[in-house]
Amino acid sequence: MCSLMEITKEKIEKLKEEKHLICVSTEIKKYTQLLSDAEWEGRTDNVLFIQKQLDHYKKLMADGQLYEPKF
Repeated sequence: MCSLMEITKEKIEKLKEEKHLICVSTEIKKYTQLLSDAEWEGRTDNVLFIQKQLDHYKKLMADGQLYEPKF
């Protein structure tokens, strides 16, 4: 296991490129748009899932997390 001192910008970029990290702000934008579209189009079956995902990523952002690992 690596310490926080060993995590460098290069390692973060490598993990992003390899798709091991999810950008929290990008996910917030994505789910905000999906929620708006679902509400506008009347797709109420999707709204609960989208809102749950949006709430999850907003909580991560509020906790100061910029990336979420996929593993």
